[in-house]
Amino acid sequence: MANTVYTESVVTLNAAQADATLDALKSSADELRKKMIEATKLGNTADAEKYKKQLDNINKSMTNIKKDTKDYSDLMKNMNGS
Repeated sequence: MANTVYTESVVTLNAAQADATLDALKSSADELRKKMIEATKLGNTADAEKYKKQLDNINKSMTNIKKDTKDYSDLMKNMNGS
């Protein structure tokens, strides 16, 4: 005899976590920009390029977080019939 089990999942989406992550990434990006500018002023192109690559990665992460947050927000609106 087969038993059927019904479960319910509750998903709580809180933008606070995304905001905190974005704030941390913005701080890191600001520091990297300062380091990149300083390295450029000193003529240290190798370090400047290294900081630029790191900055590019942070910018990509920030873009992805913003996109994912919007996607989830849109999904929740659609589920609520808005």
